[in-house]
Amino acid sequence: MLVRLLLILLISNLTASSQAITERLLITNWRFQCEDSLSIEGKAQVPGTIYTDLERNRFIKHPFWGSEELKMGWIAEKNWIYSTQFNLNAEEIASKTLWLKFESIDTHAEVVLNGRTILQTDNQFREWMVDIRPFIKAKTSQTLEIRLKSNLVIARQKAAELHLTLPGGEAPWIRKVQHHFGWDWSPRLPAGGITGNITLIRNQRPQAENLCVQTLSLRNDTAWLQLEFELTQPFKQTQTISWSIQGKPGSFRGQVKAGTKTVQLPFTIIGIEPWWSHDQGQPKRYELQLKLTPQSSLQLQKFGIRTIELVQEKDRWGKSFYFRLNGRPVFAKGANMVPMHVFLPEIKPADYEKLISRAKSAGFNMIRIWGGGTYGSEAFYEICNREGIMVWQDFMFACAMYPSDTAFLSTVKEEVRQQVLRLRKHPSLAVWCGNNEIDEAWHNWGWQKQYRYSPEDSSKLWQGYQQLFHQLIPQIIAKYDGKRPYHPSSPTTGWGRKNSLYEGDLHYWGVWWGKEPLGMYRQKTGRFVSEYGFQSLPAPSSLLPWLPENPLSKDSIAFKNHQKHPFGFEAIQKVMDETLPSAKNPSDFSEYVYRTQIVQAKALEAATNAHLLAFPRCMGTLFWQFNDCWPVASWSILDHLYQTKPAFTTIKQAFNPVRLLVDSFPQDSLEAGPQIGQADGLLRVYLLNTGATKISGQVQIDWIDFQGKILSSNLLIAQAKSGEKQFLGAFPRPSDSLAAKTCWVLRFKTDGVQTSNERELYFFQPDKNLTLPKATVYTQQLPEEQILTVTAGASLIRNLWIEQMGVSDATLYQLLPGEQVRIPWKKERNEANYKLWFINPE
Repeated sequence: MLVRLLLILLISNLTASSQAITERLLITNWRFQCEDSLSIEGKAQVPGTIYTDLERNRFIKHPFWGSEELKMGWIAEKNWIYSTQFNLNAEEIASKTLWLKFESIDTHAEVVLNGRTILQTDNQFREWMVDIRPFIKAKTSQTLEIRLKSNLVIARQKAAELHLTLPGGEAPWIRKVQHHFGWDWSPRLPAGGITGNITLIRNQRPQAENLCVQTLSLRNDTAWLQLEFELTQPFKQTQTISWSIQGKPGSFRGQVKAGTKTVQLPFTIIGIEPWWSHDQGQPKRYELQLKLTPQSSLQLQKFGIRTIELVQEKDRWGKSFYFRLNGRPVFAKGANMVPMHVFLPEIKPADYEKLISRAKSAGFNMIRIWGGGTYGSEAFYEICNREGIMVWQDFMFACAMYPSDTAFLSTVKEEVRQQVLRLRKHPSLAVWCGNNEIDEAWHNWGWQKQYRYSPEDSSKLWQGYQQLFHQLIPQIIAKYDGKRPYHPSSPTTGWGRKNSLYEGDLHYWGVWWGKEPLGMYRQKTGRFVSEYGFQSLPAPSSLLPWLPENPLSKDSIAFKNHQKHPFGFEAIQKVMDETLPSAKNPSDFSEYVYRTQIVQAKALEAATNAHLLAFPRCMGTLFWQFNDCWPVASWSILDHLYQTKPAFTTIKQAFNPVRLLVDSFPQDSLEAGPQIGQADGLLRVYLLNTGATKISGQVQIDWIDFQGKILSSNLLIAQAKSGEKQFLGAFPRPSDSLAAKTCWVLRFKTDGVQTSNERELYFFQPDKNLTLPKATVYTQQLPEEQILTVTAGASLIRNLWIEQMGVSDATLYQLLPGEQVRIPWKKERNEANYKLWFINPE
């Protein structure tokens, strides 16, 4: 690899924080107390929240337990005081600069050191730095207090000051995690805490921070890059900046003034391998070493070389919306991610490993971080970099109108600046998005009428929206990260508007909110579907530990509190009635859970297949939602313990790079866009290749009855280039009587060997209309191998789920006659530890 260095030093004045030479955490020996109830006090954990501290000190039960959350409104109405004492050593006392850095405080707080106010905070999404030299006591212990003010009281005060009610309740007034104020999958727990580390910092030497290598352009194996960082120089001096990439050196020497400056060093590399999402290639990264002298300061950072574009151009269907990675169009597959725990300090780096491992194994190449939660940790993005998962990054605004007064815009400006500088170094980050659903909500949710806004109020709110999402945020991105695309609001237009099917990204909620049948997924497919989904319950082993007496009753208050959607169970039951045969035991709670999970899997199967069939008109499918933040009925395919629901199996098959798809609509519907007309009695088969390499082989289609008898068989020659869908042929649909007791088995083979991870089954009728034979299932435990085998007898087993007591890592199986699955099973388990569920008669 040859490195050509173009040595240019561009220095401009900026305000930024310094990075530590020596630093130590101040997170021990903390206590908390209620400001107006001194008897409510105890040991605190930092980082932490007031809820977790109260629970650990036994003032409250766990907020997830039963309906306890409903009793905790008083906590958010109170002010809370956190305090600690710490000593300074001789070097710290003698230091010319001494800082406290607060990584995250939730949210409005007065910070007091030795009885003097040193800081007022108002934003959970940014860090705070304060010089404490003027406030310290020499040779004595220091007393630090963080006086948290009620987020609810502050929100009401702000609303009263501006004489305005905003859509979104209290949430838009407070720069904190928005779903803490309650969502249709999240509890209402809006009080705060000290949610990040507190660090004492000495800094007397030059430091580089916000280090980033940006790809300016890429052609073949040559990359034009720019090394950029902020240099903090305590005093004027001659400075040498040296760096190396994969052992190839470069340097600059010159006089640098005191202060914080932006340094930009363009250079060229020949012989590179770009960073790819894992489905398109290898997520290759290089190592950068940066050194400042004469005061030695070494930084190491891995970076990826890649270009990413959001392509929105006129085409024969309207206007495109897709991502082009290193010049290659990529079909985006993935999900929306919410915070992994209601209480953010409870999330550990290992949890991110679990989550991204699940995402990659399911075939994700993109995750959307939703705007009502929080920005990801460094650990999250680093794992995405390593594993080749692109990130759609919302800024933290969702489903509300926000203030536009000077104080609010000022803190948001610093929040956005910090987050852009922090995250721009990650090759996984594909796009910035201004907000979730606000443009759509303003134009289509009837807020102006609901809140009785005057024309003047409406104009003021919309101008504030434009100022925030079309001026302030994109200007900061252009200044610090101009090569990464920006999308002002997701969706571009809502699912009730006709043009949502022809341009932009779409949140299609017609099946859930609109109570439309599953078939509407096929008829209403947009250019990039960035939200859609269907609810289910988590497995009993995940939910029941949080329910009190009589946990198996669907009518208990505690159980109902773990369903936050106003008509969630009603919507699930509707699709259940439309698609599944009657319950075998309607009063069995576990069977009810199983049936909710099966209809979720069916809904996601219908949606993802519709989006893939619409390729290349549709170029992305990000379902709602990937994970949960507590034990709850929701749209997730992972429960709060990161265990899979049966729909995970559906998604894993749907996101396979090689797919065989069956469509009941006319072939020319793919060219006509979303107006696909009526089914004509023929079934069309397609081979779709969203992978990186050309595929060729044979497609075998066996028409079988449910006892495995082959009624007919077809072998088709098939091939598809990368990013191509091929029409393979059209076949008559069976008569209704045959359709009820037969199915297709489709396999893609190369040299006679099945190559896709699973064969595809296509059923001609909904499950409720199938004439399924009685199930015969054989199980055997193999203790030495820690394996449980499950074997189908003489007939097909439909929607088999093995419920493991205490473990709910669920897989959904469709077993052909005689097929066997092998399931990891601990040696000490016995037959009483699991139950088999399927929809066949018993």
